[in-house]
Amino acid sequence: MEAYIFKTNINCENSIRTLMVFIDNNPKIRSWSVDTSTVDNLLHIQCLDLGPDDIITLVQKAGFRIEQYPDA
Repeated sequence: MEAYIFKTNINCENSIRTLMVFIDNNPKIRSWSVDTSTVDNLLHIQCLDLGPDDIITLVQKAGFRIEQYPDA
């Protein structure tokens, strides 16, 4: 299982609910969370057989900005 951290513009519960539709329907994603208490609104994802580019594409399809966190 891989774990990734991304910087996003997901900054409220409504945005999280929007993203949920895209992420919860992907069987390769085992767990995820967004920390909206940080300035970078960090998205933490644990998944199988998905790389960072796959996750970035998925989140962008949901309408959000995302980039891999430099310290991850």
